[in-house]
Amino acid sequence: GGVAPPVVEPPAEPAPGSKRKIPWVVDPQLPELPPQSDPNSKRARKKAAKFKGMLEKKKAKKAELKAASAEAREKQAAKDDHLTEEERKQKEAKRLERKQEALREKEAFKASCTDGPSVILDCEFEPHLTDGEIRSLAQQVLYSYGSIKNAEKRLFLILSGVAGRLRERFGKLSGFDTWVLDAKSEPYCEFLEDSTNTYIIG
Repeated sequence: GGVAPPVVEPPAEPAPGSKRKIPWVVDPQLPELPPQSDPNSKRARKKAAKFKGMLEKKKAKKAELKAASAEAREKQAAKDDHLTEEERKQKEAKRLERKQEALREKEAFKASCTDGPSVILDCEFEPHLTDGEIRSLAQQVLYSYGSIKNAEKRLFLILSGVAGRLRERFGKLSGFDTWVLDAKSEPYCEFLEDSTNTYIIG
């Protein structure tokens, strides 16, 4: 007797209500979303209380720093009242020197950015973002700008479609108006004439 052929079991029938998975076929029926958590549940109340506590600590810390800064200014003003005319002139000369040095550094940074490639960050999707996502996007731009400043080879950052809540959020970032970048309200397709050496992210 020869070797018996292997027995091939037929594919198991899917259980009632289930679907057989077929590779590369997209199921037109999307899975149901999980039910929303109860805002009055113990876990939700605990999470809300924790978040409220974090906001209160942040607000208190900000007020503490503001008070310390005001106190330092008052102490400095009291010291300045006792300066001689010559000391006042020397102090003003040092202040102007620091200002000129900052301007020279800014111009050098601007030149190094404009000589390199440009990156356009498309922000036209702002109307579809939540307030939390707006804050997150502004923070990411802040980090990106900081990375550009610290990079050996720099690039020029262009923001397109900056309007509404995002424009308002950028206005709250310290020194944003002095940043070496271009924040445009119109979409990039309206101002981009030559895409050579330009990268678009969006």
